[in-house]
Amino acid sequence: MESCVIEITDAAGKHGNLNLAGCRKGFFPEDAIGGATKAELGKPISIVAAGLSAPVETDIPAHRKSGKPRWIFRRREWVREFVTAHELRPGDKITIARTGERSYTLEPTANRTAFLTTMPRSKLYHKTKLGKIYLGDSLDVLDKQLTDGSVNLIITSPPFGLVRKKEYGNVDADKYVKWFKPFGNLFLRLLKPNGSLVIDMGGAWNPGTATRSLYHYELLLCLCNECGFHLAQEFFWWNPSKLPTPAEWVTVRRIRVKDAVNFVWWLSPTSWPKASNRRVLSPYSSAMRDLLKNGYKAKLRPSGHDISEKFSTDNKAAIPPNLIALANTESNSYYLRYCREHALSPHPARFPSEIPEYFIRMLTDPGDLVVDPFAGSCVTGEVAQRLKRRWICVDTVEEYLEGAIARFRREDTLFPLPKNRDINKSYYKIYHPGANWNCESDVPLLPDGGRTRRERSENPK
Repeated sequence: MESCVIEITDAAGKHGNLNLAGCRKGFFPEDAIGGATKAELGKPISIVAAGLSAPVETDIPAHRKSGKPRWIFRRREWVREFVTAHELRPGDKITIARTGERSYTLEPTANRTAFLTTMPRSKLYHKTKLGKIYLGDSLDVLDKQLTDGSVNLIITSPPFGLVRKKEYGNVDADKYVKWFKPFGNLFLRLLKPNGSLVIDMGGAWNPGTATRSLYHYELLLCLCNECGFHLAQEFFWWNPSKLPTPAEWVTVRRIRVKDAVNFVWWLSPTSWPKASNRRVLSPYSSAMRDLLKNGYKAKLRPSGHDISEKFSTDNKAAIPPNLIALANTESNSYYLRYCREHALSPHPARFPSEIPEYFIRMLTDPGDLVVDPFAGSCVTGEVAQRLKRRWICVDTVEEYLEGAIARFRREDTLFPLPKNRDINKSYYKIYHPGANWNCESDVPLLPDGGRTRRERSENPK
């Protein structure tokens, strides 16, 4: 009996949308796919859903513009009833099994083994002279395609552990470490002793409270204490364009500040990953250029640092801090235009190319192997291709990979950094924390810490 596992999302409970895109081709009859309107119904299939009194007859609609299947059921009111009956929440899984030519059953499940057996079979989706894109589960793909100790760098932005589910399939924060640990064990085995693992992690808030989840710290401890990694260094990616979220705590109750920093963990199987900060130097600040021009007095500083005459050596550039300031504002790239033109959904959580480029430059040499196990739209692959590294990207969503191919259609679509960049404009401004402080703080604090939600007219001015 052929089956397919579907993950419950917010959209299932609110709108009745079950994401059927992960089911194998041919799992549903072709004539069950209708048009965009009720005047263009496909031939219905019958679904016996556990807990519901009667079978459901429905088809699968198509997109109005592209004509491609939407991969949700047209009739959806029963899905909300099913979710409520079984008290399902985002992240839970259900199994739809084919019992006849046009008949199916639907019931709750949480079995990862079943999930792996019903995913699209792993396959090579696209390749270039230097790299390969695979469709499939990265645990399966990487274990089969790579040998132990063969990878120089694994860099990725995995689905974050969020309270609110995203369409690209993130895992609940409270389940995240258990979900990620098998990947950590595999990554340790695949990396060379001097290789590196770089993980971009976003934070999360605990449900219903203005307090933070510790899931990303718990993951770091698991990777080091249980999987065997060493923390080479922690980085922080500040996104100046980040919106003031979460709105409830930041803009409504005004009891927290904007969450605009991601955590980037740099780990290695040993204490000595190969690296060079000379690959990622920053321009000197205007103050440093003035100091080099006008000179300074060598002496012992109050902090205890002995600033010698060697400090006046002009090395042409500065060693950067572990804070990466980079806005994520891509809006009209070739990749996005390609997705629009081909009615494809762009990956909604792309990191900017400079994030993987920073670490690929610092931690690998040309010809080294770079892997992204949660590749999405394959930004990592595009950067590795341009920097002459070998690469492998893996993702489970075919539509995202279909769009990713646009990155490799022509060499001139690879995004080189602008030439002759004005270094005086290549930075972001952040004010001193006291730049806008008044002499007296006349805004009263809320005695209950913001526990009670007030109307805007009641909030302190």
